[in-house]
Amino acid sequence: MFILPGLLGLVTFMFTRPLDFMESLRDIPFLYLFVALAVVGYVIDVGAGNNRFIESPQLRVVIMLLGWCLATLAIKASWQLGQGFIELAIIFILFFLMAHGIRSLKAFEQLGGVLLLCTLWISLVCVHQGLQPPTCVALPENANHTAAGVPTGIACEDNLACYKLEDDPEVMFRCEHVGWFGLSSVRYRVRYAGVLHDPNEVALAVAVGVPIAIARVQRRRRKRLWDVLVLLVTLALTGMTVVLSQSRGGQLVFLAVLGVYFLRRYRVWGLLASGVAALPLLLLGGRSGAEASESALERLGCWDAGITMLRANPGFGVGFRQFLQHHHLTAHNSFVLTAGELGLVGMTLFSGLLLLSVKLAYKATKQLTSTTTKTVKSSRSNGTTAAATALINPDTQQALRAWGDALVASIIGLSVGVFFLSFAYHYVLWIYLGFVGAYYAAVRSYLPSLRVALKPRDWLLILLGNVALLVALATYVRFKLG
Repeated sequence: MFILPGLLGLVTFMFTRPLDFMESLRDIPFLYLFVALAVVGYVIDVGAGNNRFIESPQLRVVIMLLGWCLATLAIKASWQLGQGFIELAIIFILFFLMAHGIRSLKAFEQLGGVLLLCTLWISLVCVHQGLQPPTCVALPENANHTAAGVPTGIACEDNLACYKLEDDPEVMFRCEHVGWFGLSSVRYRVRYAGVLHDPNEVALAVAVGVPIAIARVQRRRRKRLWDVLVLLVTLALTGMTVVLSQSRGGQLVFLAVLGVYFLRRYRVWGLLASGVAALPLLLLGGRSGAEASESALERLGCWDAGITMLRANPGFGVGFRQFLQHHHLTAHNSFVLTAGELGLVGMTLFSGLLLLSVKLAYKATKQLTSTTTKTVKSSRSNGTTAAATALINPDTQQALRAWGDALVASIIGLSVGVFFLSFAYHYVLWIYLGFVGAYYAAVRSYLPSLRVALKPRDWLLILLGNVALLVALATYVRFKLG
């Protein structure tokens, strides 16, 4: 498939962002180059007959959600319409190419392999960073405490020690762990660069990659030692990254991923096993004390601000990417973020997209479980209907089921994580949503009868569920903040 080089390069670039710590690469427009390469490859595949367009069940919801984002921006902040259109266009292209550019199980697994490699790379960088002795880091002028600084190479014990060691009162210093490429922690919490510069986002991104390593083991009836070793390394590195990030949300995502995956595969015993496996992470990770309490109160204030925005603008919200124009911090909750910025309609579309993605992977694995050789109905271009036979050998069936179980775990893990992060427009989320679309296309090549959609009753339940969630959050916030 001609799309693969560009698509794999695009996903790798989105995750690793080498230009953020390699100055020699900053003048190269990698994003546009990989997008162009992927688009050209997709066109060639379609023209050569290598890719017959099969609409992902998510596509219409994605178009409605992103279109609604653009509409709210046009109504509430039209002067930012151009910038918003470019951002939304990149999200759509990324999703579309992933969900509709992959058509075979082999290509899908190659994409999964790249996602796993990115997860391992980010985890390795973060673990190395967290194991380094603290070093003084000089901050740029007027920078906030989260800004990337310049390592001085001088060892320290705390921030005050840096001011005692350095003879420049006009420079701000932090005492942090500094790892490869000069990437430093923030308040001793490890982080990466680019779109993963926040410790909580790093913890989420690596935790949802764990099921990919599990799927690579489960996809074969005869396990390979290499896949088992990769899984063990993945569990070790991602677990250490979550611990070193001190992210409470990351802990919950890691626990949810293991819990959902093993509950689906091994029922109650699997749930108990996942709890035991996550116990060291729960004991070692996370923050406590005054800093944790301050962070929790800060988060509640952001939730209150988002709910207030929705009350004032229930139809269109305050507009796409306008939360920070009405509050000094972001929402720290994707559901509150979409409610505040996009109104109830936007929040419902976002929630529906997450639910549809889980339903897609779950229904595919359920149908694969009950199907080995099955006669199904397929519609031809001339409108007539003929019988078609979907032949799935046991190895292929097992591989598809393993990937489906992994995607259910990953998307549910993401859904847990986005409850504590403003992640609705984050590239990592949209890469995984596109990954689910690619899985649907791979399954459809063996089960043409597979159809997944949300019915009107589902949308009504999602809307009511969102209203109940917002009422519960508002009540909780008022109770905690008095």
